[in-house]
Amino acid sequence: MRAIGIFLARLIAISRHWGYPTGLKVAWSIFIKNSEKLEWKLPIFKNSISLRKAQSDLPIFEQIFADLEYKFPHPSAEKVTTIIDAGANIGFAALYMSTVYPNAKILCLEPDLNNIELLRYNTRNYTNIEILHGALWHNNSPIEISNPNELSAGFVITESKSNTTVIPAYTPKQLIEKMGGHVNLFKMDVEGAELEIFSNTTNWLNDIDGLIIELHDWMRPGCSYPFYKAIADFKWITHIAGENLVLLKQKQVP
Repeated sequence: MRAIGIFLARLIAISRHWGYPTGLKVAWSIFIKNSEKLEWKLPIFKNSISLRKAQSDLPIFEQIFADLEYKFPHPSAEKVTTIIDAGANIGFAALYMSTVYPNAKILCLEPDLNNIELLRYNTRNYTNIEILHGALWHNNSPIEISNPNELSAGFVITESKSNTTVIPAYTPKQLIEKMGGHVNLFKMDVEGAELEIFSNTTNWLNDIDGLIIELHDWMRPGCSYPFYKAIADFKWITHIAGENLVLLKQKQVP
């Protein structure tokens, strides 16, 4: 009963934020259709989207479009023109950001090829979204997924110990350079890899205006310490949005 109550609350939230046609279609697919893969043509998207019932896709959709986990006060949303989405999964965060920041070019980075397939499908009519297969890391060492049997949103990356399924690694600086050398928002959901990323060169922080990050101390105790140490050189306006910490830069501390 509790699960039904939680879902109904989120369904009401989806309907309130995005309209009752969207809410009803979501409910119909979840409760009525007997299918492991859902196909939704919702008014809020430019094309139909696909998601998997047996994976993390539905909870992530609810977090983003019902709980609005990426909604936060931004004083100049219309001026946001560059976004990096590291850990893009199947594209829901990028789709949401496309509605909030219509002038933004979004670079999606995702390590898992199955997620990439749906990511490409779900964003196929969004010319502002670019997709790159790879993982965010502190250097360019080949990467692999250490827990391939985990649900699709919980993959943990590590440096490859074999010559099999190798994933290309990109540093934050490389991704920023791909976006022209400066990024307005850098979204980072990398399942604990923030330990390695912020323990190494962090001069790329000079080239961003804002950071959206989910920290994973519950997975890797202490992994947030180098993050807090690195960001201390700047002044930020800070928001908590769902599981995310949002930092919008003010100016560098003298």
